Amino acid sequence: MAGSGTYLVAWLDQRPVGHLLILWTGCAADESRHWPVRCPELNALGVWPPRQRRQGIGRALLGRAEAMVAERGYVAVGLGVADDNPDAFRLYQRLGYTTRVGRYVDRWTWVDHDGVERQEAEPCTFLAKSLT
Repeated sequence: MAGSGTYLVAWLDQRPVGHLLILWTGCAADESRHWPVRCPELNALGVWPPRQRRQGIGRALLGRAEAMVAERGYVAVGLGVADDNPDAFRLYQRLGYTTRVGRYVDRWTWVDHDGVERQEAEPCTFLAKSLT
């Protein structure tokens, strides 16, 4: 759906090194819909190559996304973090994200280089941050 997302890209020396997707419609997982405030979801945060991690790129992308969400009048933002990604979980906690829903299974579909549709499922924890 047009306008349902904003894709941010971080650049370093004219090369993309990070990305993050703001899903304005919120998290699709039913579990995230049970907490009181409906909010956009930050999704697919990534920094590449790995040597660029821990340099503030992810933090900068999150900060810009949070500012954009606040500019649109939202009072909170949420995100899912994979249970097998403790480094990301700690980063989000340091930045003020707290557990709101707990565990759920994130599911998505993608198309590989051969045009074959693949389905994925990943245990996650949904976190949220107040922007007020």
